[in-house]
Amino acid sequence: MESVEGAYIKQHVQCHTRQDAILDLVFTDEEDMIDYVESLGPFASSDHNLLKWHMKTGSRRVHSGHGRNLHLDYR
Repeated sequence: MESVEGAYIKQHVQCHTRQDAILDLVFTDEEDMIDYVESLGPFASSDHNLLKWHMKTGSRRVHSGHGRNLHLDYR
């Protein structure tokens, strides 16, 4: 964890992912990139929980030169 914190990386998983332990991790370099991480219970035949998270991504609106078509640019 010291290496993660020293590199300014955020670990977002706060719920148990295997029994009473947090073994599965979600890292980002932006603290606000992940809204939440949710455990959905055990994954099939594994003893690890399935995780679901909401990640914010940026986009900008680009109008094409032809008509009023709107395109999203995810670069």
